Amino acid sequence: MNQTKSNENGSSPMKAYLILFGFLAVAALILGGIKFTSWVKQKQPQILAQQVVAEESESVGNDNAPEAPNSYDFQLDHTAYNAESIRVIAEFENIEEENWEGTAVYDDKVFYEGQRSLALISNNRGLAFAELERKMDLSDAEYFEVMLHLNDFTAFESIGLDFGDENFEDYYHYNFTNLRNGWNLVQMPRKDFVLNKAEESIFDWSSVEKVKFEVISRPDAILLARVDKLRAVIDDNSYLRDWNIIKRAEKMLFTLERREDNMVLTARSQGTTIATLKKLENQDNFTFSASLSPQTAGRSGLFVRGDHLNGFGYYFLIFGNQRNTWQIFKKNSKGYASKDEIISGTLENVVFSKNKKYWLRVDARGSLMQYYISFDGKEFSKLGEFDDDEFKRGEVGIAYFDAGITLFDDIKFKAD
Repeated sequence: MNQTKSNENGSSPMKAYLILFGFLAVAALILGGIKFTSWVKQKQPQILAQQVVAEESESVGNDNAPEAPNSYDFQLDHTAYNAESIRVIAEFENIEEENWEGTAVYDDKVFYEGQRSLALISNNRGLAFAELERKMDLSDAEYFEVMLHLNDFTAFESIGLDFGDENFEDYYHYNFTNLRNGWNLVQMPRKDFVLNKAEESIFDWSSVEKVKFEVISRPDAILLARVDKLRAVIDDNSYLRDWNIIKRAEKMLFTLERREDNMVLTARSQGTTIATLKKLENQDNFTFSASLSPQTAGRSGLFVRGDHLNGFGYYFLIFGNQRNTWQIFKKNSKGYASKDEIISGTLENVVFSKNKKYWLRVDARGSLMQYYISFDGKEFSKLGEFDDDEFKRGEVGIAYFDAGITLFDDIKFKAD
């Protein structure tokens, strides 16, 4: 009995050592797993985010997304713009209100907006022209805008725009220069028009009665020019004061469009364009949202924790009109994210339309950024998230790609 008891007492320390050893081994495995997971998150944030998106995208439309803030530190929408700042002169649609006369024809194959453009063809220096009766007072216009499309700029000799009296005996004339093939947004300051009138005439900008385009090709060449969307801009571009945008691009790529009774901020791109809000620089933790209405197939969306000069930062984009895809990615000193690093998804039973609004939202907290979409500006559904700490703070704004056109509105920002 004593020997048996002695053996039981002797085995007790051995059991304790075995238990302790097992505990330490399990702890080592757990700690090793934690360190490994942390390393993966640091080295491959995009891959982990893609896995999250694959799970989250199936639940688009859920009601689990956190609600947007009730109050904001910054808001900017169409109410900030003068509804009378744009005056449409011609839309170049085949409608009763626009009875263009001359040698031009309507083109329903190549147009910038609507369903048609007006095409003028000059052959071997022959004059092509189109004129429209339109009585207007343009004395308050800052400048004029028109979309002008060329098929071959090497055939270009001259294109002119006139605002005149009934018979063009007195008129203001503008010569187009520096055009390229494809669509050109041409902005013409009123002061750059040259007045041609009789000495005794009282004609001025307040008594315009007709508008005329003239196109002349070079010898032995054919020039096809299309015009679309002619308008007078009354506003003094004060809306640009809110934004950081590369100087050479601001007027070319940033303007206002009339939608119903409102003026809406319109962004165009030639490749990639970024605009950030001057009042929202050096931001780290926040909720940032805006509504988008893509007018073309190009991508557009939100840009956060970035730099508008070099494009470094995080992008949240939707594809444009008649598409249903979205993307999340970043750009750094190495360039844009590779194809494998881009987080993307497709929205089932959704096709983006240029006649509708879509709200995008980014919730940024520390290294984690979560991305949401809404179809009414109230109920948001999570599309995915991105865990990355390369850019901890920066500017916030909008981005637009692929030579696209997008209307932006309902911009809201709340800092944590």
